[in-house]
Formats: sequence, C-alpha cells, structure tokens
Amino acid sequence: RRLFYWYIREGTDIHLDAKAHFHREHTEIYVILSFDADAKMELDGVQHAIQPLSAILIPPGVKHRAIGKMQVLIICSPDFDPKDENF
Repeated sequence: RRLFYWYIREGTDIHLDAKAHFHREHTEIYVILSFDADAKMELDGVQHAIQPLSAILIPPGVKHRAIGKMQVLIICSPDFDPKDENF
C-alpha cells in the first residue's frame, strides 16, 4: 500500500501567459477557481479550454503553462520545490 501526501499551495493569481515548463519530480493538480473568457491551459503544446472548478492533473514530465488571467489552487506532491521547475 502506498500513501501519498498532497501539499496545497495558496490560491495563485496568474496575470500573464506563464512560461511553459515541466517538473521531473512533482505531480500537480490545478483547480481552476476563476478565469477570463480567453484563458486556457496548455499541456505538451496542446491548448485546452477550462471550466470553473475543473481539476487538471499534470504528471511529471508534462510541459505545461497557463494562458491568460486566472486564479488557481495548485496541489502538488511532493511539496513544491522551485528547483524542480525546468524550461
């Protein structure tokens, strides 16, 4: 049996297009709280429409970025480490 610990970061406001990046170790879940009409998530180069309170699972190795203005709750495991942000 394997136990997972998830760490919830404070709500994050994204105001501009984020730079595409990936994590070697981290799994992230973005919970979309609010967003402008033109906001999207990009996963491995494919843009996806978002919906309020949708959750997006981002496994290690998936290049991702938020496009547009949105507020998200980011849940990650293991706990977030900026050294695991690769461009």
